[in-house]
Amino acid sequence: MSADRVQYRIGHGGFHTTTVAQSGVPALTYVYDVGAAPSVRKLEAAIRDFAKDLVNRGITRIDFVFISHLDEDHVNRLRFLAKEMERSTISVETLVVPWLGPVSRLFGMLRQSHRSASAASMNLLRSNASIAGFAAGLGIDEVLLVQDSANAANTNLSVDDASQVDANGTVVGAAIRTIPSGTDLTPNGLPWRLLVTQLTVPHKALQEVAKRIKSKLRLNVELEADRETIVRSHAHRRAARGIMEDVAKAHGIPRGRTSITNWSSVGLYSGSTSVPLAHSSIPPKPGHFAHACTSGWVHTGDLPLDVSDVWNAFEAEWRQWLPAAIHTCVATVPHHGSMNGHNIELFNLFDPGHAVFTYGLENASKAMKRRWAKKVDPTDALSEVRRFTRAQVWELSN
Repeated sequence: MSADRVQYRIGHGGFHTTTVAQSGVPALTYVYDVGAAPSVRKLEAAIRDFAKDLVNRGITRIDFVFISHLDEDHVNRLRFLAKEMERSTISVETLVVPWLGPVSRLFGMLRQSHRSASAASMNLLRSNASIAGFAAGLGIDEVLLVQDSANAANTNLSVDDASQVDANGTVVGAAIRTIPSGTDLTPNGLPWRLLVTQLTVPHKALQEVAKRIKSKLRLNVELEADRETIVRSHAHRRAARGIMEDVAKAHGIPRGRTSITNWSSVGLYSGSTSVPLAHSSIPPKPGHFAHACTSGWVHTGDLPLDVSDVWNAFEAEWRQWLPAAIHTCVATVPHHGSMNGHNIELFNLFDPGHAVFTYGLENASKAMKRRWAKKVDPTDALSEVRRFTRAQVWELSN
């Protein structure tokens, strides 16, 4: 039995693609994050290479596209990916995004408020109906919303299927359903696990934000129209951001605006449940990271793992689903390994053979003379991983 794992170029936010081929059964193919900043050209080239590779391998579908969180630099080439796949007659089956409550949606919209209304991030943040219509426009039939453990039992989160059909009975939106954190999405018959998890900002903090906005702005964040009103008004945006920062500080959440929106990143673990007998070699390509993997692969989005509450929840979540002793081939390091994301304990938990860091460079920075963006400089993290773990470090630019 063979397992054939391929990783392509990762941009600023990420373009992590993996194909899993097992002897005698169809391949499982997924994409984790598909965005880049400041430049998207290399990412688009990688997507074209990916499409060609799938065609050459006889793969006709992408089973899942996972979006870790809804910052634009993690999702801004989702439309491009869908178009390239359509051009290559490859279907995209399912989009997986984090479930967000109304306050978290507002946080995301405030952070992305400088984007146009047509931006992918805004479409995925606005409402379930917006998500359904956006996905359908990409040719995607199904959307899965990954709920954090605290919301998994909430029975008020069902989507009205009738809202996805117009007056003529034509389906205008993709089907949406919620799944709990810890769900294994692996299709039947594959000796593989594809586990998704999602964390959440403490509910007390979210409730306090909603209460303060209602008191100060006379607006109810539970209502989509009121969230739109806040985002459209400069004065309301400023007031809401101030409330968000004040509440974050009161609850001990450092770098509130970044930590809060990144906290809900969907984590993904894919790993074999059997010991493969062999695996095929992956020919290297300039500028691409490719790896033939016979054990696990972990993706972390932009999780702020330096925040103790986030790390504790992250570790507890994975301890539920995975054995105490885990070995993985690759860990993609959160948020470039920056001051927001780095926690050396990640390497103790997953024991990766390879650690992938992305550059997160300033505009106009050159690979030969890198200028790290102010808040994402991973110099200390790179040094620590090289000194204290067995992982081979990969630095990839966008």
